[in-house]
Parts: sequence; C-alpha cells; structure tokens
Amino acid sequence: VTTIGEEAFKGCTKLEAFDVAAGNTAFAVDNAEKSLAHLQERILEPNLTQEEFEAAIERLKDAYNSVEVSPTTKFSKVVMDNTPANFSAKDKLESLNNSTLDDVKALYNDTFANGQGHVVVAGPISSHPELKDIVFNKLSAYSQVKPLDIEPEKLYKPIDKTVVLTDVNKKNQANIILGYKFKDSSNIKDKAAINLLNEILGGSPSSRLFMDLRETRNLAYSVYSDCFSSGDMGIFTMSIGTTTENQETGEQTFDNVKKSIDGFNENVQKITTEKVTQEELETAKKALKNNILNCVSSTRGKASIVFDSRYSPYGLDYMNKYYEALDSITAEDIQAAAKYIFSGKPVYSLTATQATLDANKEYLASLGELA
Repeated sequence: VTTIGEEAFKGCTKLEAFDVAAGNTAFAVDNAEKSLAHLQERILEPNLTQEEFEAAIERLKDAYNSVEVSPTTKFSKVVMDNTPANFSAKDKLESLNNSTLDDVKALYNDTFANGQGHVVVAGPISSHPELKDIVFNKLSAYSQVKPLDIEPEKLYKPIDKTVVLTDVNKKNQANIILGYKFKDSSNIKDKAAINLLNEILGGSPSSRLFMDLRETRNLAYSVYSDCFSSGDMGIFTMSIGTTTENQETGEQTFDNVKKSIDGFNENVQKITTEKVTQEELETAKKALKNNILNCVSSTRGKASIVFDSRYSPYGLDYMNKYYEALDSITAEDIQAAAKYIFSGKPVYSLTATQATLDANKEYLASLGELA
C-alpha cells in the first residue's frame, strides 16, 4: 500500500526532500532512486548475522537492566494487559535468554509473508512529477498485500474495580500515576474533545494540574496528564513526582502522597461538575492547532501524520478534518468528555520508599484494593 502525501495538507511548505515512513528514511530528491534502491536491498535482503544478533542482545540487556522502578510497569500490567505494553523490562530481559537468530529470521520472514505493509512518502511531488514513477517502480518489488483493514483492534476491557499498585524505589520522591481506561469511539469530534480536555487539565505549563499542584500547592516540579489510544481502547493518565524524604536534611513529607492524589481527584471532580472557561478552551485550541502546524512544516512530520491516519475512517486527510473539528468543540463537550472518561474505575500506581508506603498504607487502602 503506497500513499503519496502532499496535497493532503493545506498550506504546507514544499521542501526539496523526501521522507519515507518505513524506517524513517529521509533523502534528497536527487538521490531518490539510489536511496529507495538501497532501502529495498536492506529490507528484502537483510543478511542478519550471528555477530549482529549477539551485539543486539547485549545492547538490549544494557537497556533493560538500566530501566528504573516506575509506576508505569504495574499500571501497564493491569490497564493494558492484552497489549504488548503489558511486557515489562524484566519480562523482555528474561525472554532474551531464550531468543535465537533463527527466531529473529523466522519472525522477519513471517512479517513479510503475513503482515500488512504501509509505505508513506512525503515530498515535493508537484514540482518533481518524475518522483512518482520512481517511487512506484521501486516499491513494486515488495510483496503484494491484502486491502487495508481499518477496523480498530478490539482491545478494550473495562476496569471492574479500583486498585492501588505499589512498588519500592530508593529515591526521595514518590512517583504517582492515576489512570482511567475508556472505550475509544474513533469519532473525530470525540477525539478533539478528549485532546482538548487533556490540554486543559494537564497538557501544558498553563494547565490546571500544573498551576494547582505545582504553582499553588508546591507539591512537584513536574505534573502533567496524557491521553492515548490503541485500537478501541483509550487511556487517560495524570502523573506527578513529589518529594517525600530529603536524605540530606532528614525532612520527611510523607503526606505529599495524599496531597498529590487528593489534588488529582479534586481537579477531576471540578472538571466534571463545572464547565471550563471560554479562555481555557480557546487557549487549548490554539495550542493543539500550533502543534499540528509545527508538525506538518517538515516532510517527516507530514509523512508521520499520513502514516498515523492510515487506519482512520476519515481518510488520509484526517488531520485536516481533525483541525476543523477543534473549532466545533464547546465547553459542554469538554464536560461531557470528562464525565465519560472519569466515570470508570481508576487505577492508582506509585513507587516510593518503603517508609513512604508504610506511612501512607491506611490512606492508600481507603482508595481501593491494594495490589
């Protein structure tokens, strides 16, 4: 499946370069044929060697061994239990001991035999029409694939009870995640409303969480929210790192865990019961629009957006339609999105010193089932 992406974006600068979202390859127009030929050779004849395999194993071991204790690990186990995100660094590290070069080759071959291929090219097609023939001629060497299925993968399963996940770290800081799982409708207006909700709640230094928990309550340097989806599953999270012990001075502020979580819940309560201001809404719309325009100012950004749009029922100009949808969102839409997301059961996950966890054990137990 090959898509030439240029006219799909309004007002984009035409750069004398190509960007291919298939290994994130960028090259000058004059080198298009040679670059695509080299890319084709590397993909179709990778010539994987035992030496390269062993070097890759060592790099991965170093990477997985360096992963610090994080609240994300247990959170992912519970919330994304039926996705690849379920596997922790420890899980991956253990699997390396049973992996062989033949396994890698078999996976590679199976991917080309049974996988779905996607190639997105962004570049100055209008001013260099000959590039279209070069692209299609080179890509014709790859195996044919079945028509693209844009039906989202069925991954959503509701959280049936509130759980509190804990793990021990050796830092003077507690790292906390409060997350919700919801069913993603794939509706473009719903997506715009949820992204605006995220921007207002914790997506920027002017957001509610940042101004409240950092600037007013002085609980943290970093506090933010995030929202993403996979298949028909959406995840909304709020994260903070708050100091609970100062090893240099001996000062202990164990109650910062409660203050932080209470701060999250108070902001959730407020945004579900009170409409956001018009100023907040307009500021959030401007921020999201600027992010889009910054992304499509480069060929790489355009290629990435078209690539991400390949599963959208709105077509390859999804981002144009999403950009327009932002203007239609009202304060009532934001409140409705908040009520929808935060009506589910929350999952709390935190890492802290044993002393911090012990000091907050009763409070954490009051939030939900300890696990």
